[in-house]
Amino acid sequence: MDFEVDYGIRLNVSPTGTANGYISYVDYTNGNPSGGATDTYQGSVDKTGATVTTASATTGPFQNWKTAYISSTSLASNTNNAAAEFQFSLANLGLTSAASLNLFVAYVNDGGIFTSDTFPPIAGQTTALAADQDFTAIAGKQYLTYQLGTGALATRAADAAAIGLSVYPNPAAGISSVAYQVTEGAAPVHIALTDLLGRTVRVLENGVKPVGSQSALLNTAALAAGTYLVRVQVGDKVSTSKVAVL
Repeated sequence: MDFEVDYGIRLNVSPTGTANGYISYVDYTNGNPSGGATDTYQGSVDKTGATVTTASATTGPFQNWKTAYISSTSLASNTNNAAAEFQFSLANLGLTSAASLNLFVAYVNDGGIFTSDTFPPIAGQTTALAADQDFTAIAGKQYLTYQLGTGALATRAADAAAIGLSVYPNPAAGISSVAYQVTEGAAPVHIALTDLLGRTVRVLENGVKPVGSQSALLNTAALAAGTYLVRVQVGDKVSTSKVAVL
């Protein structure tokens, strides 16, 4: 891969039976010894989704992490977004609620071959990857940066109200204006246009702005049609808005 990996999590399931699966993890923080780091078994899983599995680790970064998994016969029948879910302790991982994580998810078939199904998706990849895929040979970053939230959702709603973010016109075809407020004294402002996976497409503003109504220009002329996110951070307050590019 093209980034340093600290930990790997695996959910291994069989195509038959409801309990034929297990979870494990690998810790690379002390390096990757010859022959590979130990893939530590953590417990079996129930594919019906009726049972949450608590991992067997009693110490270390993955102490008592949990997972649940439910399968469906096809994507079309998966109408309730049932899938795999994991729960970890930030404290055990040495993180805080303001941390950011680099994540990469891949599906490996029963032959140990990476399929084309990865998250984030690899642009233009329609055939299976290699069993020992060299991700540094693939253009772009093969990971998604996930920013953890700080505070309750109600606090984020208050942030959005304080920033007063709006994008007009929206849908956009050419030039749109990103309007926002700075309310509590001069503050650092960072405005970024991202795709729906959180990857930065363009930085619109990065500097200190005075109190009052502010705006930044968004030129969509060179952008591919689709849906994007405008993320505005004023001090420690953050607000986002979708924008459709025609």
